[in-house]
This record gives sequence, C-alpha cells and structure tokens, in this order.
Amino acid sequence: MKVINMTNKMSGLVTAGLLAMCSTSAFADSFDIKVTGKIKPGACTPTLAGGGTFDYGLIGAAELSPTEPTLLAVRSDSITITCDAAARVALTAQDNRAGTGAFSGSINFFGTSNSTGTQFGLGTAGGKNIGAFAFRFRKNTFQADGVAVDSIFSKTSGTTWVASNGIADKTGGYESWATKGQLVPIAAKVFTGTLDVQAAIDKTSNLDMSQEINLDGLATVSLVYL
Repeated sequence: MKVINMTNKMSGLVTAGLLAMCSTSAFADSFDIKVTGKIKPGACTPTLAGGGTFDYGLIGAAELSPTEPTLLAVRSDSITITCDAAARVALTAQDNRAGTGAFSGSINFFGTSNSTGTQFGLGTAGGKNIGAFAFRFRKNTFQADGVAVDSIFSKTSGTTWVASNGIADKTGGYESWATKGQLVPIAAKVFTGTLDVQAAIDKTSNLDMSQEINLDGLATVSLVYL
C-alpha cells in the first residue's frame, strides 16, 4: 500500500510539472513585428539667396525717436522652395526670441497695421526689450513652376484656407499658395518669391542709450507637407 501511495504521489508531481511546462509555453509562442515609416510626396528644400541674415548695420542714436517707435527700412531677399517631385507645401514660423517684443499694440510694418501676433522679438539690452520685427512672403511675387499664384493662409493646420496678405505670424499659421482665384494649395516642384523683413526700434526713452545695443532677432521658418 505504501508503494501504491508513493506511485500516486509521483504521478501527481509529473502531471503538475507537465501542466506547468505547457502553461509557460503558452505565454511565449508569439511575438510582434512592427513596421513604421512615412512616404513624403517629394522632399523639398527652402532657401534664401542671401542666407537668411538681414543686417541693419550701424544705426545712429539720432536716427531714433525718443517718443515713438522707429520703423527701419524694409530689407528683401529671394526665396526658393525646390522639391524632388510636385508637392503641396506651406511655411510656418516660430519666434526664437519670444517674450522680447517691445510693443503691446499694432505697428505699421510694411505700411499696414500689424498685431502683436505678427511681431517677432529683437532681443533685450540692459533688461529692456529692444523692439520687434515682422516678415512677409510678399504677395503677388510668388510663382509655382513659373506660373503666378495667389497667397493663402490657414490657422487650422491646413484644414481651411483664406486669402493672405503674406505677413507671417508666430501663432502656428500656415502660409501657402494657390492657383489664381482659388483657395486650395497648389502642387509644384519649384516655388519662388520675395521675402521682406522690417524692424522697429522702441522709443529711446524706454531704452538704455548709454550702452551699445545689438539687434538680435531670430525666427525659424519650417516647411510643412500638406
């Protein structure tokens, strides 16, 4: 009887061991393979003929107003976007000197009133905000594959579009181009046009004019595939 009992115990142990082995195998008999990537309609490269630096050189203190902002001259450069294949693209801007814009209201950049959403900071000097600058993709200068196009703008990441005055904003808006009379981004291999920059210096009564002041505006323009 003792032998029989021992046999039953051994049988139970073997069975339990087999069940444990089967159970472990059930959790390790598969694995996942994940494949990701993105196909772009055609890689595009934006370039400025002058390299992107707009230098106002030496500005005399006597040229600046003590009672109101001083608008400096407009500086211009040629912009080209070249794509490997026809693509719909847009440009969006970011202020890398955020918080240093000197103005709380509109400034007449390019001869038209511009809200603070289009004003990019010029940096600080002596703890004071120096001023601001604006830039625009000048409307009526752009072509897509050599054909004149209209400027269009989107505040909805490309979902809806309206006619644009070309002035860049720093709130995430998209600037693009469309067939004349339309509001749908056009696909092209080469986009060309003119980019204008204009800076404004705050009234000198708000600045420390006892030291040299260096303009230090910086914005990043990024290309977006639509």
